[in-house]
Amino acid sequence: IRFVRSIALNALLLTTVLSQVAPTVAPAPCAFKFNPTLNSNVSVYDFKSGANLVELDPSVTFVSVLDTVDITVDLPIYFQNGTDADQSGLSDINLTATKNLWTGNLFGGKTVWSGDFGILIPLANETFSSTSVVPVIGTDVSIIWDRVTLSQSVDWTILANGSSWNTLLNSQVDSQWVNGETRLDYKLTDTLSVGALMTEQWVTTGETSLILGPEVSWSPAQNWKVSAGVGFAVYQDTKQYDSVNNVVHVGIGFSF
Repeated sequence: IRFVRSIALNALLLTTVLSQVAPTVAPAPCAFKFNPTLNSNVSVYDFKSGANLVELDPSVTFVSVLDTVDITVDLPIYFQNGTDADQSGLSDINLTATKNLWTGNLFGGKTVWSGDFGILIPLANETFSSTSVVPVIGTDVSIIWDRVTLSQSVDWTILANGSSWNTLLNSQVDSQWVNGETRLDYKLTDTLSVGALMTEQWVTTGETSLILGPEVSWSPAQNWKVSAGVGFAVYQDTKQYDSVNNVVHVGIGFSF
C-alpha cells in the first residue's frame, strides 16, 4: 500500500511540475474569414447630348477575408436612354483586392493607407463591357480627426488593347484613364454625416472631368448605412465625347 501511495504521489508531483514548465500552445487561428458587406448603388447621369444613363452597381465585400486583405466583387448594370435608341446591358465583373499598407498618425489624425489591385472581366461582347481583361491598380488614403474625415483615392485603368466603357464619357474608350475621388465628411451625430465629394478623371488622350457636390450618409442601425449625393460638372474638356450636366446617386449597405 505504501508503494502504491508513493507511485501515485510521485506521478501527481510530476504532472504538477510539467504543467508549470510546459508552455500552453494555443491553436493556430484560421486566416480565412467570412465577413461580407453587401452594397447596392444607383447613379443617374444626365448628359449634355440629352442622353440619360442609369448605373446599378451591386457589390459584395469580404472584409479581412485574408488577414488585412479585403476582396470586393461587383457587376455594374447600365440602362441608357440615348438620343437614337434605348439600350441596356451588363458591364464587367470587377474583382478587387484591397490591402491595408499602413496605419498611423499624420497631421494630427489617424491615417489609413491602402492599395488596390483589380481586374475587369468582360462577360460578353456588349456595349458596356470591355473587349478584354483590363487590370486596375490604385491607392487610398484616409485621415480622421475626431468628427472630420478626409480621404483621397486614385485608380488607374490600364487598357493595353481594345476598349472599355467609360461612364463619365458615356462611351467606349480605347485609351487609359485615371479616376480619383476626394471626399470630406463631417459627423453631425454618431449616425449622421454630411460632406462633399469631388470626382476627378483624366484620360491619356487629354479628356478631363471634374464633378463636385454635397453628400450625406445615415446609419439607422449598427449594420446599416444609407448614402446619397449629387454632383455638378465644374470643369470638363471631353473633346469628341459626351459631357455630364449632373449626376445623382443613392446607396445602401449592410454588413453581417
